[in-house]
Amino acid sequence: MAQRNPTTEAGTPVRVIGWRWFSGAPLDGIPRTDATWTQPATAVIHPSGRAYRWQYRPRVQRAGIRTGATLATLGEIYGEITHPVLTESLTATAVAGGLGYAGNRAYRRWTLRQHRRRLVQPLMKSLSGLLQLPIGASAEKWLVVPRNPAKQGAITRVNLPDHWAGEEYQQLAIARLVDRWIKVPMEA
Repeated sequence: MAQRNPTTEAGTPVRVIGWRWFSGAPLDGIPRTDATWTQPATAVIHPSGRAYRWQYRPRVQRAGIRTGATLATLGEIYGEITHPVLTESLTATAVAGGLGYAGNRAYRRWTLRQHRRRLVQPLMKSLSGLLQLPIGASAEKWLVVPRNPAKQGAITRVNLPDHWAGEEYQQLAIARLVDRWIKVPMEA
């Protein structure tokens, strides 16, 4: 009698699924992005033209997350069987640390968003007319405003387009606009 190879419902052997899991490859074997082992994706190569954010990560990062989650789950199960009190206290510490980390990241993103909404975007709208920038020009390309402009050594930078002729009165107008929004004495 021939031995059966354990397979999934689709007919893919379990060892292949396991290899894909621990190597960071797509589980169905169909790549959707051009992500390599170390480089994140830059383009979607799947005919549908769609890919999840997860599929943009490099394979080594996907493999690390999958392997780490698998080992953490197995360690938790083993710990609950052998030393439940110690495992629960370590788990609670890890969860508290994770919540602290997530809260810190959320706070930083919130402050950056507020900085952009209250300072960078209005300044960019004010400058786009003077600099004759195209509609919808990105603030990241044309404007650099530190989070704390009053801090010693902080530099606010306005990148000027190549086509801009910059008469003296236009330069003065830009300096006044930046001064009004930043509220810090500045040098031209």
